[in-house]
Amino acid sequence: MDNIKSSRFNKTTFIILISIVFSILIFNFLFSQKDKKIKEFIIDEETQIVKEKINEKEIICDVNFVVSNCLNEDLDNNILLIGNSQLNGINQKKKNDHLTSYYLINRLQKIDTNLITFALPNGSITEFLILYEYLNSKIKVDKLVIPLVFDDLREGTIRSDLSSLFDDFDFKNKFNKNQHRKKILKKIIKQNDVVKNYESEESIQDLVERKISNFLNTCCNYESKKKYAANRIYHNLYLLRNYIFNIDPSSERKMIPSFYQDNVESLKEIIKSSKKNNINLYFYIAPIRQDLKLPYKIDEYNEFLIFSEKISETYKVNFRNYEKIIPNNLWGTKPGTSIDRNKEVDFMHFQGPAHKILSSHIYNFLNSNDF
Repeated sequence: MDNIKSSRFNKTTFIILISIVFSILIFNFLFSQKDKKIKEFIIDEETQIVKEKINEKEIICDVNFVVSNCLNEDLDNNILLIGNSQLNGINQKKKNDHLTSYYLINRLQKIDTNLITFALPNGSITEFLILYEYLNSKIKVDKLVIPLVFDDLREGTIRSDLSSLFDDFDFKNKFNKNQHRKKILKKIIKQNDVVKNYESEESIQDLVERKISNFLNTCCNYESKKKYAANRIYHNLYLLRNYIFNIDPSSERKMIPSFYQDNVESLKEIIKSSKKNNINLYFYIAPIRQDLKLPYKIDEYNEFLIFSEKISETYKVNFRNYEKIIPNNLWGTKPGTSIDRNKEVDFMHFQGPAHKILSSHIYNFLNSNDF
């Protein structure tokens, strides 16, 4: 009897070991891409997120960068430009194409003026508020330029690299001025507490899983392949969802009332703060494709345009509408967002020559307001 049990145990153990080995081999075969491939999987040649430098300084700053990597601290006249990925994305990029900020920096340097640019993909106005306030607490900001995008007022999340700025206790105290700002902090603190509580309570299962992960990383580069696998699975599900519900870039994106109102309040906070700190503020409606029906409920989008102009007029903020400045032929395509589409129109990102057009408009905008 004992021999039978022992035989069954050995057989079961053998099957488990064989299953584990085959699982690892199959995983390696299916997801043997390198990190470079993960990035290519998300962004291909249609829309490139461009990184450029001038005099060893990053043109587009990153929240995680050391400040001196992208700021020329020798200059006193600082212009801060905060927007979304329109500022660092180029469609169908060619060899001599450059970003809007590249052209602006070259012109502004001639008059001893420094341009600091941040491009937050899908950034919300609340995130712009946090970033502006943090930078203003560290350096002297003379002028602040913010492109207004309807999609940015539909965003409600706060990315971790921005929420981590509140680890600076002095900045946190300075930011915490009124009810709206307290609401932002409460949201961030709640998110951080969830992460801390999870990290501080390691169960036996967590310990075992960590040991297994360490082993797989050593033998099979597991972590790198896991990222690719997760991206691939998520992306395919995203394509399938869009295929089933027939969602494409032209599908209407409705206003999200709670997010919209939070972002409106954050915009008002930016205005109040800039006035208090004697910072010249510039709003412009960002360019958007005009040869196709816009992907919004048209009434809501028109209300956004009216609101933007009215709030600028009320608070005496410099304002321009640049939604139609890019010619139709300078817009491009992006990777398809459904399993039956290879490419789709892009309403937000444009081709290289359009960046030069936008830079000229921004420069003239600043120049026309006693710049």
